Amino acid sequence: MERVKNRLRRDFSRWFGCAKPELRLDRPLISFTFDDFPISALQEGGRILTDYGAVGTYYVALGLLGTDTPTGRIVGNEELAVTVAQGHELGCHTYSHCPAGQRHVKSLSAQCWKIVKP
Repeated sequence: MERVKNRLRRDFSRWFGCAKPELRLDRPLISFTFDDFPISALQEGGRILTDYGAVGTYYVALGLLGTDTPTGRIVGNEELAVTVAQGHELGCHTYSHCPAGQRHVKSLSAQCWKIVKP
């Protein structure tokens, strides 16, 4: 039953939670994104993008900085600065990387987000 509830939450948010603007472009567009990015995503992925004059969007859960995960070591503060210096976009992927689709909206701020002051 929990799987059904989670599926319905995701579907409802897709159907009703966002506007779908119409884009009129004069050339094709592609977006390169990296989720929970390990250092290799910046070193290898970033190098490839730079070679082609492109940039990407790197999403990070700040609570995971510098930790080891199945995909590799997650970036640290120094790599975040390098990411921005190379012209990439840096996105926040909650603080603790909790599964937002499985949380009630009122609990998200307490369980997933943390204000990080510079």
